[in-house]
Amino acid sequence: MIDIRKMDIWYSENIDNFDRYNQKKVENIFTKNQEKINRIKILNFTKKEIRKIFPKLNKIHKTNFSEAFWQKVLFPWFFYVADSIFINYQIFEKIFKKDKKFITYQINTKDMISRQAIKIDLEAYHIMLASEYIKFKKYDFTSKKFKINPLVKNRKNFMKNKHKSTFLKSFLSFISKKIYNLFPPKFFIIDLGLPFKDVIFLNLKLKQFPFYWIFSKYKKNEFNNNLRREIFKNNEKNQFNKYFNHIVAKIFPKIFLEDFSEVMAIYKKEFKLKPKYLLTQNLYEPEEKIIYLALMQMKKTKLFLFQHGGLYGTHLFAIGELNEMRIADKFFSWGWKKNKKTHPFYSLPFSYTSKNLKTDNHNNKILLCLILNPRFLNVSGDIQRNNIERLKQNESIKKFTEAVKFKYAKNMTIRYLERAESSGSHLDKKIFRKVTKFDGAQESLFKVINNYRLTIHFSINTSGLETLSFGKPTLFLIDKKSELFQKSFYPILDKMIKHEIVHLNYRSLANFLNKNFENIEDWWNSKKIEKIRSQVLNRYARTTDQYDKKILNSLSKFS
Repeated sequence: MIDIRKMDIWYSENIDNFDRYNQKKVENIFTKNQEKINRIKILNFTKKEIRKIFPKLNKIHKTNFSEAFWQKVLFPWFFYVADSIFINYQIFEKIFKKDKKFITYQINTKDMISRQAIKIDLEAYHIMLASEYIKFKKYDFTSKKFKINPLVKNRKNFMKNKHKSTFLKSFLSFISKKIYNLFPPKFFIIDLGLPFKDVIFLNLKLKQFPFYWIFSKYKKNEFNNNLRREIFKNNEKNQFNKYFNHIVAKIFPKIFLEDFSEVMAIYKKEFKLKPKYLLTQNLYEPEEKIIYLALMQMKKTKLFLFQHGGLYGTHLFAIGELNEMRIADKFFSWGWKKNKKTHPFYSLPFSYTSKNLKTDNHNNKILLCLILNPRFLNVSGDIQRNNIERLKQNESIKKFTEAVKFKYAKNMTIRYLERAESSGSHLDKKIFRKVTKFDGAQESLFKVINNYRLTIHFSINTSGLETLSFGKPTLFLIDKKSELFQKSFYPILDKMIKHEIVHLNYRSLANFLNKNFENIEDWWNSKKIEKIRSQVLNRYARTTDQYDKKILNSLSKFS
C-alpha cells in the first residue's frame, strides 16, 4: 500500500532514496524544452478557461464586465493553479499505477480558497491534488484524516502580522479616505517599497495630500457549492479538463465569487472618484487589490507598476513579470527594457538600503544566503521547481561547505527566512555538518551585511542582486539545468561565469574561495570585475540616492 504523503517525490530528504525510474520520469517533465512547451500550453489553457467562465461570473454578479477585465483579475490566480494542476497531473500519470493500492487523505479544501492559502500549506494542497486524482481515476484506496504540519501555524502567523499597521498609519488612512472622495489625488500611491516617511514626502512634492491607504475589510459570505457547480459544470470530454474543473470548483477564491459583491460595495463607497494615475509595486496583497486596480483601469486610470523583486528580466519563466507586464499601462523596471510598455528605472528598495548602508566592518565572516525551496512543485519561473532539484542544490551546498578550508568554513553563517518555513519548505540544518551558525533573517539583509566580508548566493535572485547593489564582494553558485534564463541575460551571465563571479559547480566555487579569500577585496575592486558589476547593476538592479527626483521626473514625462 502506497502512502501518498510519504512518496519520495515530495517526502524524501535524501536524493539517494529516490526510485530511480520515477526520478527520471519526473526530471523529463522539467527539461528546458519541455518547460517551454508546457508554458505555452498552460498560458493558452488559462486564457481559454477564463474566456469560458467570465460570462457566468457576469451573470451571477449582475455585471457586464469585459473579457479583458476578467483576464486581468483572474489570470494571476488561474495561471498559478493551472500550472500546478497541469504539471502535477503529468507527474501522477507517470508514477501512479492502477494496479496499486493507495492511502489518500481527507483534506478540507475550504481552507484553500485564496491564492495565499495554497502557498501557506503546500503540503495539504499537493496531497489534496494527489488524493483527488486517485479518486478521479477510481484506483483502489483507503482514506485517512490529514494532520496539518505544525509549521503551517508559524507561516499563518507570519502572513497575519506581515502588514500590521501602527496607530499613525491607521489614522492617516482614515483621514485619507475622508479626503479622497472630495479631492482625489492625481497620483495615487499604494505601496512603492519605500519607507512610510518617504512616501509622505513624495506626495507632498507632488503637491497633493499625503494619502496613505489601508484597504477596508469586506464581509465574508458563506461558501456556496451551487454557485461553484454552476460555473464549473463538469461536462468536459477531455480527462484532464474534467479533473481540472473538479479541483478548481473546490478552491476557486471566494473573492471572485461569494465575496465579489461585498468587494464591489467597498469599491463604490471608497472610490467614487478615480485618480489619473495609480502607482504600486504589488498586485497581490491584499487579495482584493487586483479587482480595485482593474476597475480603476476600466475608468481610464493609468496603472504604473514598479518592479518589486529579482528574476524579472533575467529568468525565463518569471511569473511576476508575466502577470505584471500584462496588467500594467507602464512597467518601471530595475533597468532592463523589453518593449514600449517597459520604462528602465531604478530599484526603489535597493536605492533606499544602499543610501542608508552603514560603514564597513572588516572581518573574515562569510554569509551563505539560502532560499527555502519547497519539497512540492514550485511556482512557474522559480528556480528549483521540484524536490529533486531542491535536494540536488542542498547536496551541492553541503559539498561546497565541506570542500573549503576549515578556517573559512568555521566562519560561515547560513541565512534563511525562518518565519517563512511551512509544510512545504523548511531548512534541514543537520545536513550542513561544517556550518554551526544560522541566521533566521529576523533583521533585513542590509542591517547585517556589514558583519560579513563575503556573501554567497545559490541563485541569481533578489538578495543576490541586493548585495551586488551594496558593492559588497558577492559570489554565486548556480545550476543552469534548473535555473533557466532569458536569452537577453546570457551575454552578461557568460561574463560573470568567465570572471568567476558565478560558478557552475561546488568544486569551482570552493577552489576559488580557498585561493582568493585572503585578497577578496582586491579581486572584487579590480577594473575587470568592477566593469562587469556595473553592467549587471545598470540593467538589472540600478540604484540612485535621488529616487524621489527620479520618480518625479518620470511622472512628469508620462503624465
